[in-house]
Amino acid sequence: MINAVKAMAVLVVGCAFSLAVHAAEKPTGGTEKQVQEARGIDLGGPTTIVFVARDKVTWDAVKKAAGKPQMLPLGMPPGDDLESLDNVDFQKKMIVAVFWGEMTFAGRGEQCWIESVTTGKEEVVVDCRATLWGGRTTAAYRAWPYHAKVVDRSELAVRFTQTTEWKATPDRSEKVKVLATIKAGEWKQEKPAEK
Repeated sequence: MINAVKAMAVLVVGCAFSLAVHAAEKPTGGTEKQVQEARGIDLGGPTTIVFVARDKVTWDAVKKAAGKPQMLPLGMPPGDDLESLDNVDFQKKMIVAVFWGEMTFAGRGEQCWIESVTTGKEEVVVDCRATLWGGRTTAAYRAWPYHAKVVDRSELAVRFTQTTEWKATPDRSEKVKVLATIKAGEWKQEKPAEK
């Protein structure tokens, strides 16, 4: 029994040392890779809001509007910290973000995300996706999905579209529905709650 305890102690100390050494290592090449997105299910309010941040002041306003992380069920991992995108070079890049608002998830693989961003001649299109349950369930929890993504800078209007797949009721699914369009010079638009 004592040998088992000693072996366990050696294992714990060895793992802790390994983690400490790994955390202290610097990336090779001398430069860290810039974080390009942040997402999760614990930020936002009751309604869908889309944002385009073309400068640091606007990005700070987006983070403030997102608010503090919402309470999730025990064991659910917190989302990515929006501050991980603070080092964006706004001369070359901008951040598009969607906060889908409060939703009910049933633990059936629900998720919302930005699939792609394309720049055309007249506008930038942010293609969003949502996979939702929409059927009977024995348990559910509240979620506030969000996704912020660093993309090439553009002064064009930004149109946010969404394709929604309802797993339990596929006939409710929608393709390429317009969430919002943010005109050049604007930075946010809130979509009223659906009744």
